[in-house]
Amino acid sequence: MKTAFDIQIRALECQQCGAPVTTETRAAGEVTCTFCGTVNRLTERTRAHRPPPSAADEVARLSRLAAQKSSPISGHAYDLSRPPLGFTGDASMLEPAWLDAEWKRVKARPPGSVEEQRSLIWLAFAVASARIEEAKPAEARAALGSALERVTDPGFQHLVRCRLASEALRAGDLDAAEGWLSECDPAAEVLELDSAYREPLARLHLARRNPSAALGVLGTYAADIPWHSSHEATAARLRLHAMEVSGRDVEPELRQMIALYGEQPTLERLAQEDLAPKARRAFLRAGMMDLAKQRDAVPTGIALLRGPMKRVPFYALVLSVLALIPRCAFDMDPIMGAPGHVVCPKLCDDCHGPWRVFTHWTQTGPGEYSSNGPSYFCPAPSNGIAEMSDDQLGLSMYQLGQYELTLSPFPATFLTFFAFFLLFLPVGVMGARAAAKLKRDALTRRVHDTALDLREPAPDPVPTGGGVGSVFVTFVLSIAVPVLIALALIIADLA
Repeated sequence: MKTAFDIQIRALECQQCGAPVTTETRAAGEVTCTFCGTVNRLTERTRAHRPPPSAADEVARLSRLAAQKSSPISGHAYDLSRPPLGFTGDASMLEPAWLDAEWKRVKARPPGSVEEQRSLIWLAFAVASARIEEAKPAEARAALGSALERVTDPGFQHLVRCRLASEALRAGDLDAAEGWLSECDPAAEVLELDSAYREPLARLHLARRNPSAALGVLGTYAADIPWHSSHEATAARLRLHAMEVSGRDVEPELRQMIALYGEQPTLERLAQEDLAPKARRAFLRAGMMDLAKQRDAVPTGIALLRGPMKRVPFYALVLSVLALIPRCAFDMDPIMGAPGHVVCPKLCDDCHGPWRVFTHWTQTGPGEYSSNGPSYFCPAPSNGIAEMSDDQLGLSMYQLGQYELTLSPFPATFLTFFAFFLLFLPVGVMGARAAAKLKRDALTRRVHDTALDLREPAPDPVPTGGGVGSVFVTFVLSIAVPVLIALALIIADLA
């Protein structure tokens, strides 16, 4: 199958109008543009003639490449991740108008220095990508061909040929891809050049149903071959596919990839490139079933009572503990001794509320005081507690022991806050219902989106318990038991 990236065709852009110009000769010569009639001069096209290294040399070379990975040199000539010098690097640089203008400007001057050649290659790749997006493969090939004709550095020529091989693979021209790779350096000493060569070579082996050869290029394990960071994720996806085609269990490798590169980017790229479809589908199916279980576990109906009921005693207990702070520090009761109106009449015949809070402090040293916490006294006409000053109460507190509450104040305070939060239980249930609906709807959408991606029916909702029985258990543990314990302490104090 002949494509725009056929290696037998020599293609470049016309020096005058920029239209694609093709010829089949490798030798130097001239070719006339069929659009504007300009005669374009060609130099002889050369190819790399470096034999593959021996096994020992390859081991030593991989060691040197691994050293480059562990101690990278930033900003070197073959680092195409950064824009050329003098370029702003903002998003406007990828707009077609800017690319076309800058490409014409850079192409018009002879690429002498290394940086000038790097600028030419960087722009050629950007222009080729834009042409591919516009479904203009001939124009993309011409831009890459012009770059290959003009650069003189073997490393830049290697990068262009690797890119041409990649585009030939994208077009389905396996023979052309093999031809371009045969002109590359199979034993590059720079990590970027080696990674740029290995990726299309591995894709070629996979396209020819040879996963063993692909794993030989990619490495059986991730650590076997040093990869430049810009190729690592792609190499991992290709390795995953080669392992799946070989019949190996790839679930652990897929989960490791997702941990490294993220779930959505990994799965999306696997789907776009049609790599490891079985592993991807198995992962998505397991994820869909897990989402369905989460959706089904969201409470509905009477089960919505469980959450708010569990929170009522917790909130009441927290506020009861916090109420001890002003009582102990300032003899101030946040609830103004209100439970005393109910508890105090049970202590003595003429006792009444509210109770009186008093904290006795004992000096233990210069500027040091200690206390056993707040004390609670029930006022009565016969004891005069209501009219006593703090000093008087402090002097008389031991004679007023029969009017002091010991166990009941804290549970009485707890029951007060408990009753307060019970009033808002319907509001809590309404909030829990709204939150549960939002969560359930979100999970349902994710389940259906995954099912749509898998082209399978989504699992139907299945109730997973949480009915009357569980609500009754929650009521007993969260409502009845705390209330009974609090009442028991109050009764024990008053007995």
